[in-house]
Amino acid sequence: MSVDPRNFRRAMGLFATGVTVITVRVGDTVHGMTANAVTSVSLDPLLILFCVDNRARMAQIIKEAGRFAINVLSERQQALSSHFSGRPVEGLEVDFLETEGVPTLADNLATFVCTLDRIYDGGDHRVIFGRVDALTRATDALSPLLYYAGTYRQLEQQQRERLEALDRIGYAIASSLDVSEIFETFAAQAAQLVPHEAISVTLLSEDGRSLERFALAAATSIAPRAGERQLLDESVAGLVVREGQTIWTNDMASDERFRGENDQRWIAEGFRHFISTPLRARERVIGSLNILKRGDASYDEADVMVAEQIANQIAIFLDNMYQHERIRRQTIAREHPLIQLLTDTLHALDDAERDIHDQELLSVSLQRARSLAQRALSTVESGAS
Repeated sequence: MSVDPRNFRRAMGLFATGVTVITVRVGDTVHGMTANAVTSVSLDPLLILFCVDNRARMAQIIKEAGRFAINVLSERQQALSSHFSGRPVEGLEVDFLETEGVPTLADNLATFVCTLDRIYDGGDHRVIFGRVDALTRATDALSPLLYYAGTYRQLEQQQRERLEALDRIGYAIASSLDVSEIFETFAAQAAQLVPHEAISVTLLSEDGRSLERFALAAATSIAPRAGERQLLDESVAGLVVREGQTIWTNDMASDERFRGENDQRWIAEGFRHFISTPLRARERVIGSLNILKRGDASYDEADVMVAEQIANQIAIFLDNMYQHERIRRQTIAREHPLIQLLTDTLHALDDAERDIHDQELLSVSLQRARSLAQRALSTVESGAS
């Protein structure tokens, strides 16, 4: 059984960690790198390790320097984490201290000054072991900077907000089958958990060949209308439904998958960030939840997981609605067979309209509509005689 590296990365992201910055001096230059793959190894001798991507220069720099420091960050130092992870923070002044001859950061939760012990190959990373020469701990009661599911976290507060929002969605599902009311609740709660400027639900057609936009909330005039249809291969949402896998990106314009007409309309309007996750009901994909926004703030793994939770709630609501409608139609069919025949005829005509560009399918749909109309006529004639 093969494991998708992306799924592996997302699964490992569920293991919450602290955040550190590795600091080292070579000559007159101080280098820094953010790292969260850090762990203690041994008490005798005192050993600690961290991992470095093979594409980074840090392993070679540490090899040259021979000594380095691991700075454990507090929640007040998030800007430093971003700064040393390749996203320089404009205007940030970094104050370095000198600890046992090694550059360190100020106001850390803890600092470990190390001598390089050994370096191992670890696939696409290097594993660097350090022998701990000295350490310091904060005297103030500082909270740690945490990293979870691809983003910085204050876990207790965010988890509480997420649960409260999902509770409100669950209550709405249990108390109403009104589509407009339910979707307004979904959109409002999703806005608290996953920032967006547009959110839509698309549903798979009965023949499995197209998607119909079921509901949409968007702050843009180019948003497709509810009821609009598109073939599965005309949008990334269709790809999500076909493959049953979430797709997300923070650069729609350069992503080769976004080539459909509908996708291009969003890109032309300036949208960059996108999450689409499948809706599953009774082990079957019935549609997708699609979330978009402009701006520079990226989506991350945490946003994707929240979107998937919301999608699960939407799928439950839709399945409940379908079951309710199925029972209602069965009751009508038993009590009013003519109404059912006319309803089926209208559905057949809808199919014919959709298949108008395919002569073979159009012929089949029209034959079915004609047959249903004849049965309806016979029912009327039987009742009149």
